[in-house]
Formats: sequence, structure tokens, C-alpha cells
Amino acid sequence: MMSEAASLGEPLAIAALAGFFDYGVGTKQDRREAFRLYKIAAEGGLSDAQYNLAMCYMEGAGTRKNRPMGVSLLKALAKSGMPDAMYQLGYALRYGIGIQPNLKSGFKWESAAAAQGLPDAMYSVGVCLSRGEGVRQDKGAAMEWFLKAAQKGHGEACFNVAYYYENGIGTDRDLKSAKKWYQRAVKHGDKDAVAALLRLGKPPEIAA
Repeated sequence: MMSEAASLGEPLAIAALAGFFDYGVGTKQDRREAFRLYKIAAEGGLSDAQYNLAMCYMEGAGTRKNRPMGVSLLKALAKSGMPDAMYQLGYALRYGIGIQPNLKSGFKWESAAAAQGLPDAMYSVGVCLSRGEGVRQDKGAAMEWFLKAAQKGHGEACFNVAYYYENGIGTDRDLKSAKKWYQRAVKHGDKDAVAALLRLGKPPEIAA
């Protein structure tokens, strides 16, 4: 039924079929076919397909890498309010991927995505604040954003929260909280968190 709807030109069905080929769900993975279908669905006005098409260009998935084209698509989607596009555009601006680097603009777009609750963006905002990258350095604000991202299950943010608690960076020193967040980072496979817990005298709980 999905392929029948796709053959009739239904953008949602075409995008769903593209996803099957993209990830090899129920069929052999075929990134070229996924790209072709994403493009058709994107031309039909489907924003999710436009985002996936942008990421294909950014990563060279199923097509020749064309980061300027990917950034152009991301810009349009970010301006329409899509959080994932805001984050990816901000990341591209920070690192000069397919566009001239602009730390201030990169931080602005990642902050917009973070404000909409995107964990990766929350973590990146924390990184920018901790380094003074595109914004005035503020360790306390960085800690707040790392904590928000960690509470949404972001593994690297869990480690940073623990490290900040352990060393009293941007917050009061709190070894009990540090151990708790290091343990959460361990659950995300963070080997440095394992070493940190051993250093603090608390054997990590590693799931079998």
C-alpha cells in the first residue's frame, strides 16, 4: 500500500519509502534511491523530506556532496522554524561547513533550536558558553544548558554536568551529584565517566 501511494505521487508516502531505503528497513539499503525519493517528496513541499535532502547533500549520502546546496536548504527550513534545521545551520556556521564561518550567527541559530528543546542544540549552546564561542563566556549559564541537555538524555552533557559538579565549575562543588551524573554518562557508554567514578571511589554500574 505504501509503494502504491508513492507511485501516485503522495509526498508523505514517497518520503516514508525513502526512509525505508535510507535505513534498510524491510528492503536492502539503497542511499541513491533514498536520495531520489527524498528529492521528489521535497519538491512536493514536504518539509521533513527537504530536511533529509539537505542532510544528504551535507553528508554526500546517495549523491555527490554539495554542502552549499545543503546549507541553502537548511537556511530556508531554519527560517520556517524547524528546530533540527536551526541546529544544523548553526553547526555549519560554527565550523564553516558549506558556508563562511560565523560564530555569532552559529550560536544564534543553535540557541533558537535549544529554546525549542532540542538536546543536541542545548548541549552545543553549553559548549559555546563554556568556551566563549560566539558569545561571552559564562560557565554558570553553560552548566545550566548542559544540565537541561543531560535531563533529556544527552550522554556528553551528562559527563559535562558531572565534571562541573566535581570541580565546582559554574556551580557549587557537589561530589554526590557528580557521581550520579557520571553514572548516567556510563550508561551512554562514556569510558571517561567510568574512569572518573573509579577516581572518586565509586565503582561504576555497567549493564551486562
